[in-house]
Amino acid sequence: MPHTHLPPPQTLERIAILKQRPGLMWEGTGVSNPGALRLSDGSIALMYRGCGSNNVGHLGFCRLEKEGRKVLNGTRSKNPLHVQSEAEKKEFPGGYGDPRLTKAGEWYYIWANARNNEQMNINRKTHANDFSGQYMGGRQTVAFRTKDFKSVEYLGLHGPDEFDKNSFLHPDPVIIDGTPYWAFFHRIQYSIQVALAPSLDYLKKREPWRKHVAHLQDFIMMQPKLRWEGVGSGDNWPGSISGGAPPLPIESDKLPTTYDPSRQYWLMFYNASGDAREGKIARDRRVGAVIFTTKDHLNLTSQPFKVVARTAEPILLPHEKYEFGSPNGDVVFATAAVKTLDNKAIDVFYGSGDVVISKARFDLQELVDYIVQFDEHASPVKMLAR
Repeated sequence: MPHTHLPPPQTLERIAILKQRPGLMWEGTGVSNPGALRLSDGSIALMYRGCGSNNVGHLGFCRLEKEGRKVLNGTRSKNPLHVQSEAEKKEFPGGYGDPRLTKAGEWYYIWANARNNEQMNINRKTHANDFSGQYMGGRQTVAFRTKDFKSVEYLGLHGPDEFDKNSFLHPDPVIIDGTPYWAFFHRIQYSIQVALAPSLDYLKKREPWRKHVAHLQDFIMMQPKLRWEGVGSGDNWPGSISGGAPPLPIESDKLPTTYDPSRQYWLMFYNASGDAREGKIARDRRVGAVIFTTKDHLNLTSQPFKVVARTAEPILLPHEKYEFGSPNGDVVFATAAVKTLDNKAIDVFYGSGDVVISKARFDLQELVDYIVQFDEHASPVKMLAR
C-alpha cells in the first residue's frame, strides 16, 4: 500500500499589510517585494519597492509591530530613502526594487535589483525566444547600507556585469581553511548560484566576478527541475528559479532524527517562474522551500551548500484577486522571512501581483515536517520521526 505524504501546510494567516499611496508619485501604481528583518526592539524593519506611473522603482521603508501585521505610526517614509544621482539615473534609469536586508556588524545592508528597462526591452526584441540573449543585461545588483534606516549610503554595483538579480547574503559566514567567507546568493539566467567573498567590498571588484561567471556551473546551488518551476512548459523555456528570502536557521529539535544534530540546517524560500499566458512573456510566479546545510568538503572553487530537502509542490500560490492577471503574470513573490518571537511560526513577506505587500504565516514545525518528506531532488522519502 503506497505511503501517503502530508500535503503542503495551510497558512495560519494571510493578510495584506501594505498598499500603495496613490497621492505619492513614487509608489502610486503599486508596492511590492519587500526585504524584512527583526530589530533589537522586536519590531520588524520593512524595505520595499514603490513604483510610480513612469515605471521607475524607489526604495521605501516602514517598521511593523512585533507580530508583523500593522505599520507602526509615523514610521512609513513619505519620500524614498534614496534619491538617484544623475550618474545612477544614467546607468539604472528604471530605479531599484526587490530589496533584501542583512545585518553585518553595526550596518544594515540592502541588496537591490537595479533596472535598465530600455536595455531589457531591446534584449527581448532582439533575441525573441533565445532566452540566454534576453538576459545579457537590464538587471544588476547594487548595495546600500544604513545604521538607522533614516538615510542610506549608495555603495554601487555588487555583482557581475551580466544580467543578475535576487541577491542576498547568507546570515552566517562560511569557514574555509580557518578563513570566514560571505556566501552571496544571486541569479544569472535560470538557476540559484552562490559566490564566496572574503569581504563585502570584494563583491564590488570586477575581476573576481569575471572568473566566477566563467565557471558559473561550479557555483550553481539549485537548478529548475520541476513542472511547477517551468520545466517542460514549452516555448523552449527551461524553467527558472531564484532565491527568495535570505535563509533562516532551523533548530535540530524541529528536524527528523536522521538529520545530523551536530550540523546547522537552514530553511530558504525560493521563487519559480512557470507557465506564461498565451501571447505574454511574463510567467506566473510561485513559492517553494528548501532545507540545506554546508557541504562536508569546502573549497573556493564551488558553491558551499548541499540541499537536503526540496518541496515537490509550491507552498504558496496566488489567492487574492490582485494576485491574478498582472502584467507580470499571476504573482506571489517571496522576498523575506522572519520567525515569530516565540519561534513557533514563520512569517513570509511577499509581493502580491506587484501591487500589494502581503504576509503569510506558517506553523514552523508543520512547514518543516512537510519539506523533510522529500529529498534534494523533491522525490518522496520515507516518513521520518523527530
